[in-house]
Amino acid sequence: METYRIGEIIREQRNRRNISQEELCFGICSVTTLSRIENGNQKPSLKVEEALLERLGHSTDNLIEILNNLALVYASEKRSNKAIYILRYLVNTIEKNKMCMDVTIKHYNMLICNLVKQLVINGNYEEAEIYSQKGIEYCKKNKRLNGFPELLYYNAVANSYLKRNERKLYFKSI
Repeated sequence: METYRIGEIIREQRNRRNISQEELCFGICSVTTLSRIENGNQKPSLKVEEALLERLGHSTDNLIEILNNLALVYASEKRSNKAIYILRYLVNTIEKNKMCMDVTIKHYNMLICNLVKQLVINGNYEEAEIYSQKGIEYCKKNKRLNGFPELLYYNAVANSYLKRNERKLYFKSI
């Protein structure tokens, strides 16, 4: 069975805080489920994962950073489907306004750039083009240039593979 690194993070943080499995999982999941998660035998749902990490004292900010780093580890291990799954979840959660504006401003560009890059690497050009457009529009609307050149680049790569000739000058309206 495949090992899921999030279980290792949960176990390490639980042990570091001297919290028993029973205390950590109370009202979230069973002790058996937590044990399987920590041992890498079960992948937690994102809601369970988030609840466990929050109970361990991680803020939403910290949780996003942990999940983004986990996605980058998967990407470096050539497991881009796992990386894409995590990044898509984070981007979609932010887009649905389920996080405060400070979190959105701080993380959205980084997450969408990481997602678009993985989509291009994986050959998902249609989806890469859609997400890069969202990122470009976000940059323009909020006058945030971090990630903008990368989004333009991956948008052009995706359009090239899709045999489109995009001639929009995105920087004109910034």
